[in-house]
Amino acid sequence: MARRRVAHLGVVLTRGRRAWLLLGLLMALAALAAAPCRAQRVLDVPWSTAPQRAGEAQALRHGAALFVNHCLGCHGARNVRWADLRALGLSDARIEHDLMFGADELGAPLRAALDASQARTWFGVEPPDLGLIVRALATREHSGADYVYNYLRTFYRDARAPGGWNNLVRPGVAMPHALWTLQGVRAARFETPAKPGAARRFVGFIELSPGELTPRRYDSDIADLVAFLQWMAEPEHVTRVRVGSLVLIFLILLSFLTWRLRVEYWKDLR
Repeated sequence: MARRRVAHLGVVLTRGRRAWLLLGLLMALAALAAAPCRAQRVLDVPWSTAPQRAGEAQALRHGAALFVNHCLGCHGARNVRWADLRALGLSDARIEHDLMFGADELGAPLRAALDASQARTWFGVEPPDLGLIVRALATREHSGADYVYNYLRTFYRDARAPGGWNNLVRPGVAMPHALWTLQGVRAARFETPAKPGAARRFVGFIELSPGELTPRRYDSDIADLVAFLQWMAEPEHVTRVRVGSLVLIFLILLSFLTWRLRVEYWKDLR
């Protein structure tokens, strides 16, 4: 019996060592995989809060035009149909004349013009659907709207990047700057880290060529575009907020009337 126990203990120890060796191997592989990412990190990235314009009809209509003209070529929105844009105050005639440039019907979803196989050939990956992108990018640190707002404002020229463009919020991105004609072409200045592999420190942008819009106007247009992306991710958000506000006001008034009724009722009992 003692020999069997010793043998059993040896098997357990052997399995334990294998488990620890396997865990150590996985941790080493994870460290190697994360090493290039750490080398690309950038410190002091400018970060701003996206203006809240999801309830402004004019901003949403302008954002829809920007989306169709600059984003729909590569990114679709399968959860939104052309007819859904009526909620923005657009008539069917305006939707068909100002926004629909293909043969789609009003009941069709917002499809990207770029074929998926062509996208994988040119960019190495299929461009994501933007219908729910604002909700998908939300984290504990920031909202999805803030992420997209800062992402679209921090592109810069990078000769080392395969597509010639890079981004501060998402270094190494495969997407080119689709709005460069509006913002202009900029280069980024970094401080070289003293330690190898340390994070670079962002210093500022250098304008190489101006765009069609001033920086302030460009930021405003991006805010409208982000508002439209918010609306696509949750079209009932505006209605929900409006109804929720009315319900809260009603409950406050009801609580006040109930309190006054209680005061009057107990006054007669005393």
